[in-house]
Order: sequence, then structure tokens, then C-alpha cells
Amino acid sequence: SGTAAKAWHHAFRGGLLKHTTELVELAAAVAPLFPEVNRDLVVAAAFLHDLGKIEEMDAGMAIDYTTAGRLVGHIVIGNQMMIERARTIPEFPAALQLQLQHLILSHQGELAFSSPVVPKTPEAMLLHKLDDLNAQMRGVLRVVQQARERGQEWSDYIRILERQLWTGPADV
Repeated sequence: SGTAAKAWHHAFRGGLLKHTTELVELAAAVAPLFPEVNRDLVVAAAFLHDLGKIEEMDAGMAIDYTTAGRLVGHIVIGNQMMIERARTIPEFPAALQLQLQHLILSHQGELAFSSPVVPKTPEAMLLHKLDDLNAQMRGVLRVVQQARERGQEWSDYIRILERQLWTGPADV
């Protein structure tokens, strides 16, 4: 089973599956708070958003990127995979395919984070925020746990967060 990332979040065998299932659960739980949002679309996109990581990441002896991952990236790969699958379904709705494409292509949220487009629908904005929440919290919780295991009250400096994290009171 693949990994969701090289280092920060869900960077272990089975991490992609764990990240995907957590995001699907988040989407199913949070979308109903916003009745104007198409819950089914957000949940489907949560399932599909990182599909391209199957071909982007190599979880061999060391987690690294494949050549396709480095040259094309998981967002474009996943979009292509979704389009190819949709073509095999007779009369797959063109509007649905376009919406799924937008959700996949914009899920990183910013052009600087490899999204070809930024989220432009409520569903895309929700997917991006939940994906980021899941990734950041898993990374933060891993860092805190590792620091606690080393007996540290504070983590080492975390470059991606530009801060150290407090592990909690020593007497708890």
C-alpha cells in the first residue's frame, strides 16, 4: 500500500489509504454543516483527490518520488486517471466530470502548492480545507508524539510550520 507523502504527513506504508479514508470521513461529517454544498461530490472527490499518488510515490525501501511523480505530479496524474475511468462509463455526465476535475486539480489550494488552479467552488474550497486539516494535524501529532517519546517538552524546530511544538505539561 502506498504512502501519502515523502516526509510530513501519512509518510508510511498504508499512509495513502489512511489519509484517504480519514478525508472521506471528514468530508462526510463536515459537509452536512453546509447544506448548500453537494455532500456526495465532496465525498467522491475526497476519495479521488490523491489517486495520482499511486503512480507518484514509490514506497520501496525508502519513500521517494517516481519519475512520473517528479515530471508530472500526482494532481495531473490523478486527473488523467479519473478522466480515463469516466470514459469507460456510458453516458458519464460531462458536468460531473468537470466538477470532479476541478476538485482534483484544485485540492492543494494554491498555485504555489502545485495546484494547476485554485478552488473556485464551495465544494472545492471545503475539500482543500479538510485535506489540509488532515495532513497538518497528522504531521503535528506525529511530531508531538516523537518528542514525547524522547522525553522532550518541546519538539525540535519544524521547518514546514516555522515553529516548535509544545508536547504538554510534563506532569500529565
